[in-house]
Amino acid sequence: MNIHDIVMQVREFYNTHQTKDYAFRINALHKLHTALKSNEDRLLEALRLDLGKSENEGYMTELGIVYEEIAYMRRSLKRLMRPRVKSDTLVTFPSKCRIYYEPLGVVFIMSPWNYPLNLSLVPVVDAIAAGNCVILRPSEKTSHLVSVLHEIIANTFDENYVRVIVGPNRIATELLQEKFDLIFFTGGARIGQMVLEAASKHLTPVVLELGGKSPVILDKSCDVKMAAKRLAFGKCLNSGQTCIAPDYVFIPECIKEQFIHYFAEYVTQFYGDPIQCEYYPHMINQQQFDRAIGYLEGQEIVYGGTWDESSLKIAPTLVDHPSILSPIMQEEIFAPLLPLLPYEELSEVIEYINDRDKPLAMYIFSNTQANIDRLLKEVSFGGGCVNDVMFHLANVNLPFGGIGKSGMGSYHGAKGFETFSHAKSVLHRHKSFDYSFRFAPYNSSKLNILRMFIK
Repeated sequence: MNIHDIVMQVREFYNTHQTKDYAFRINALHKLHTALKSNEDRLLEALRLDLGKSENEGYMTELGIVYEEIAYMRRSLKRLMRPRVKSDTLVTFPSKCRIYYEPLGVVFIMSPWNYPLNLSLVPVVDAIAAGNCVILRPSEKTSHLVSVLHEIIANTFDENYVRVIVGPNRIATELLQEKFDLIFFTGGARIGQMVLEAASKHLTPVVLELGGKSPVILDKSCDVKMAAKRLAFGKCLNSGQTCIAPDYVFIPECIKEQFIHYFAEYVTQFYGDPIQCEYYPHMINQQQFDRAIGYLEGQEIVYGGTWDESSLKIAPTLVDHPSILSPIMQEEIFAPLLPLLPYEELSEVIEYINDRDKPLAMYIFSNTQANIDRLLKEVSFGGGCVNDVMFHLANVNLPFGGIGKSGMGSYHGAKGFETFSHAKSVLHRHKSFDYSFRFAPYNSSKLNILRMFIK
């Protein structure tokens, strides 16, 4: 069966209207949760084989996030589906005004390799909670996970309700030629731009979850030890292959040596020798490994700097004061390498960040509220943390998304439901009352009455 026929069959299923019922949606969420629980060990093992993720990391950053999204939708779905009552106005009096949230229809979700379960299934959960049919195209780079996921979805749902399509890149290209009601893409900016161009041919709305260079700012008042601990966690997670990973650090010179000491201490505490640690993740493939190692050429390495090509592992590495023109400062790193940029005045930091593309995330470590407030006010970014890294993504109540070149649109929790829904505004008019000024023939008296109502 060709791609066009598959999409048409999915649309025919949507047109039966059964996905719009509360009972259907809540049952689908229950079935997905049950299927994931039944296959938990297989999914975690697949993540280990593809990315070297430990069972703990796989559960914390992949399965656990999906479970949390399902739990939120199951307890909130009735409320989210309920029409929202809006106030009447003098002009529309007497009437009842409502917003009805209806599904968009057939949505196409494209997910990446770095968090292949989380970034595939969280948007799927939001989409089915909103009443849509879904075609999911995961990355072929995580073959073990995709194989298990494909089997789970096929055994859980009608193939015309939620369908996983795997295959070479041409499959994704063919899918992008089809008309969808929403395309949801997570990945790099280059492919994201291609998705946007393809969607424009059908005027299809898109959500783009992209990436970029997410800065970290430490000031003199910060708890250096805590900052080092949390940054070591964030940079080592999935070996730095995370779209919201801390990418580079602005740090006052007077606390830099202290930070390096604590960072090294915590990496050793977490992993011992990371290269030999069985639960320290590896780079996804040789290409990504070579790209990351290339960033270290000519740099001053103040910690780490070791790697093992046979296992594709790179130890967490601190690079001191790299040139802003070097590749490590021009491209999203996506590896366990962390440049340190000394600074004197906060205005330097703000100017540097604002002169570049708006980042997907930003992280502030400070105990000075004035500095925190200034950075939050003067720097635009997708989302972030104060005195932590990355955990804003773990809260289902916080919308997640980028701004500018780091993405458009957001999801998670209630925002995810809204993203995959159309807010349909409807005014229910009273049958027995009309204002005379709305009807012709028009005259100055009617205009004066109109001006009394609207001014």
